Amino acid sequence: MKYIETYDLPLTILPIQLALSDPDFSDEDDLSKLSDEKSAELRDNLNSCSNSSKRIQLLENYRRLLLIKFAKYMNINTILLNDNMNNQSSSLLTNMAMGRGDCLPNSIGFIDSRCDGVTFLRPLKCLLHKELSLYCDLYKLKYCPEHVLNNGDSILSLSERFLSELQCEFPATVSTVCRTGDKLTSSETVDCDEMNRCRLCDTVIIQTDSLSAVDAMRFSLSLFDEELSLDRICYACSQL
Repeated sequence: MKYIETYDLPLTILPIQLALSDPDFSDEDDLSKLSDEKSAELRDNLNSCSNSSKRIQLLENYRRLLLIKFAKYMNINTILLNDNMNNQSSSLLTNMAMGRGDCLPNSIGFIDSRCDGVTFLRPLKCLLHKELSLYCDLYKLKYCPEHVLNNGDSILSLSERFLSELQCEFPATVSTVCRTGDKLTSSETVDCDEMNRCRLCDTVIIQTDSLSAVDAMRFSLSLFDEELSLDRICYACSQL
């Protein structure tokens, strides 16, 4: 906050629980009311996650949804993210471990165009923490690395620790992981008539005639909870 005030940058702070509704960003009273109403729902959703890795992923999905909603309200069609090579390599391993391989080209690529009308760009994705820190030091800027919402037992935290230790021994580790991720292709080349998107993460869900593992899981869950609906939810998000 102090760093932003120093450079007189415009700042908007929104509670993440607003992602659970369709708020009117022009009405501060409505935002405050919705924030209070959705706090319990957010807490219940997070408590329903069985481990910290799933809670972090759910929060990341809500954060992305809120950014998209506010960008559309502000008529903004491009959002710049501060992802760099270090956290992108950790995200790649984490997404693979959590069954999010299909969305990797968008989640770690330079361009994330999953959402119609709003595009995410990562202009720092080819730079390491160390390189950004040296640049800021050279131009007398304060480097503020992102504080990720994780803890010691999450997959993301373990991935970061693993890559950091490996990077000390083999300096090309992080860049190799990221370059490998850049070679992955997306299933979004499929005709639009044959797919829809996940309500949470906008990942493509390809509709086929064959029974998939996700379809089998939906059927099994429906036997225990008739009101449970997993329509338009990808496999990874259905596991949160």
